Amino acid sequence: MNETSDTYEQMLETLKCEFIDGTFDRLDSLEKSLDGVFSQSNLEGEPLTDFHREIHSLKGLGGTFGFPFMTMVAHRLEDYLADITSLDKDQAKDVHLYIDEIRHIAEAGKDPSEKKCAEILRKLPARVSIDAGTYAKPTDVEVLLVTSTKILGRVVEKELQMLGFRTFNAATSIDALATALRMRPDMVIASATMDGVNGVDICRALHAMEMTREIPFIVLTSFDKGHSVLKNLPDEAAIVRSGDEFAEDFAVALEKLNLV
Repeated sequence: MNETSDTYEQMLETLKCEFIDGTFDRLDSLEKSLDGVFSQSNLEGEPLTDFHREIHSLKGLGGTFGFPFMTMVAHRLEDYLADITSLDKDQAKDVHLYIDEIRHIAEAGKDPSEKKCAEILRKLPARVSIDAGTYAKPTDVEVLLVTSTKILGRVVEKELQMLGFRTFNAATSIDALATALRMRPDMVIASATMDGVNGVDICRALHAMEMTREIPFIVLTSFDKGHSVLKNLPDEAAIVRSGDEFAEDFAVALEKLNLV
């Protein structure tokens, strides 16, 4: 039994070492692409698609091999690059900061402490937008967003960007819970109805834990406050209805949570 366990641990360690070696290779390739932006021209077309592909690989493999924060940084970099079709020099400088953080994790062979993770995330450049010129200058307000659809997520994200808030999109409800614990955002926004763990459940879970109890929470819903879906929502949470009431509810919610 012990021999089998030792063999398994050795195999895992070997795979982890191979992943780290592969990560350095990927980072070297990414930095070479960025160097081309500084010396030649913008990164676009197929080279930019390949760049996205390498980032996506790092995001997927990081958590698999025991580096959830590497996954988080890569995920945030994907968000940053989402609307960019031609990476220029200024954007390349921002992307370099993400690449540097991933390299630091690989060199250390482990994720930073939870406190350090939160500090690093706040220092990383905010996500840009096609309409960046119409948005306020990014502030230090970090918002964790998890929605039932990507369309709703983009609508809310643009509202937040107009206020200068920085956003981080969680892929699933479970990811949102794990990210909130590690990231300690200034606010969490979640859809009331989602597959599996819904927004109300996320709010209750975060409210039940001392380390996340004070994080302001907004629930996105088409239901009125008295609806049964919202009956277990903590009183401290704010409700924002979709549709025509969205803008007004959102403004009231931010004021209630002391975020404007």
